[in-house]
Amino acid sequence: MKNPKKKVLSYLTLLICAMFSLGAVVLHLRIQRFTAQAAFEELRHEVVTARGPMIGGEDTEAEKEEEEAEDPDGWDGTGAELTVDFDRLLAENDDTIGWLHVPAVDVSYPLLYYPENNDYYLNRSFDRTYSGAGVIYLECTNDPELMDPNSLIYGHNMADGTMFGDLHHLMSDETLAEEEPYFYIYKKDGTVNRYRIFSYYQTNAGSTTYSLIESDRGYEIYTSMARELSVIDVETSFEDSPEIVTLSTCHGGAGTTRRFVVHGVHMGSARMADLPKTTVDTAGRD
Repeated sequence: MKNPKKKVLSYLTLLICAMFSLGAVVLHLRIQRFTAQAAFEELRHEVVTARGPMIGGEDTEAEKEEEEAEDPDGWDGTGAELTVDFDRLLAENDDTIGWLHVPAVDVSYPLLYYPENNDYYLNRSFDRTYSGAGVIYLECTNDPELMDPNSLIYGHNMADGTMFGDLHHLMSDETLAEEEPYFYIYKKDGTVNRYRIFSYYQTNAGSTTYSLIESDRGYEIYTSMARELSVIDVETSFEDSPEIVTLSTCHGGAGTTRRFVVHGVHMGSARMADLPKTTVDTAGRD
């Protein structure tokens, strides 16, 4: 008959080994995520520079919104405060189609596109090596020029706030979208698109939110749905069916089917080459 004390010690040894193994795996994953984020921070430092806030005229906010409603494509670039070195980005990864910047929650990452499937960048970093944090990427069935009625952009809900982890702050603090109502996509062709945040809410994977818009009537139904589900109520014109961009991330832990989405409607484009590289106001200086 086996000694019961030895049996207990054997179980304890196995348990301790398992705990050490699990701890090693967790530590390894954390190191991977930290390394991936450090690489993104270094990349951002190398390719993105701030041009500073644009200096406009004396128009009031109401006058600006009225002008945008009349001619949304007449946007002068106000708010586009970044300069992006796409030569550097494309040299490292030619799947780059843009740079996404959401000032309200300080999301600022390269935007990638892989037309074969949506899983490619799910667990890959910008340099295509393995990373549980993945990257920010466009739905594989969408037009990489962002000309579809609705373009879906995905990012992981990282606990440390990286990727799309901070998008949820919009839900807990509605003043964020009030103070910074726009997000921007800088495109590799030298233009920047501005999008007005008009809706955000929780939904499920596979919901109508992720359906294609295939007709004018479908566009009306989709935008009405997005506004009805929204936590915020924003008066936005959808005349002429401007393109929509939807930012999507998980809502909850790994494996959840819950999603959090943010909708933005296209409010004009500007050529980055035509915008001033410095906007420092020197009035009153010697």
